[in-house]
Amino acid sequence: MQSFDNWIPKISDVLSGNRVVIDGYRYTAPSLDTGDFGRKDYDNQFMWDSCFHAIAWRLVDPVMAQDELISLVSRQVTDGPDAGMIPHCNYWRGGGAWLWGQDDRSAITQPPLVAVAASLVFERSHDQAFLEAIYESNRAYHDWFDARRDIDGDGLVTLIHPWEAGGDALPRWDRAMKLKSFSHEAGRDARLNLARVVTEHEGNAATLAEAGWFSIKTLDFNAIRAADMEAMGKIAVVLGKHHDVEMWQQRVERIRDGFQAKMMFEDRPYDLEDPEEQPIRQDSAGQFITLFGGLPTTRASTATGDATTGVTLLDAVSRHHHAD
Repeated sequence: MQSFDNWIPKISDVLSGNRVVIDGYRYTAPSLDTGDFGRKDYDNQFMWDSCFHAIAWRLVDPVMAQDELISLVSRQVTDGPDAGMIPHCNYWRGGGAWLWGQDDRSAITQPPLVAVAASLVFERSHDQAFLEAIYESNRAYHDWFDARRDIDGDGLVTLIHPWEAGGDALPRWDRAMKLKSFSHEAGRDARLNLARVVTEHEGNAATLAEAGWFSIKTLDFNAIRAADMEAMGKIAVVLGKHHDVEMWQQRVERIRDGFQAKMMFEDRPYDLEDPEEQPIRQDSAGQFITLFGGLPTTRASTATGDATTGVTLLDAVSRHHHAD
């Protein structure tokens, strides 16, 4: 078995081969060479892809890791009802108007991992100016979630498109996508149509839900958001913003309280569908991700692990231990 050190040059080669330099910024595209798949280059910047790219870049080039996140937040929405949102896709060369009604960005977001990634990058770069810039942008991002996506004030945010979850065609959402039987073509057409509907509604989660479109409180997305706000609290300590630490913890606890009150059924977590918040009782990998955000209690954490593989993950996430 190769040691991890042997993988570092390979990581560097893959990342460097997909690096994009444009308008004074640098980011890593998902792929600049997809010829083997018979499709065009995949060269736009995607939100949570860049977070993962930064986490990997920090191992070989911490400055590039910082640039990855700086380029991402540079495209943050600055005005209108979605001010503060970080788009799920940035079209640095244009080309988004056909789907989103605007050329440079999408109208949706993706799982918020910015602070988690920035914290890991900072451990290698030790650049407080970078951390400060990310902190202020990410504060506005989480404020946007509260304003635009926490429809009923329970601390849980609502997704308005499957692309926001980072998983395009999750089976547990076929009904919410109005798919009577799934095929790749039907699923793709439904997602493209929903993107146009989202644009028509100006990304308003409340009006989309009222009109009967895709409206899901998803357990994994909310868990990731809890983890990211917990990381914001840790960044606040580093930056000497001690008055913010309690604020971030209170916001994390609101998510945990909402999760416990609404998303747990017989010690299993499930997504909630539509304004009526009906549970989607389908086990999924997303149940594991709730552990990342420390959302389940001890008993529920054990049940989640046992239900999926027969092995509890409680020890692996002991830093998020919560007593019943």
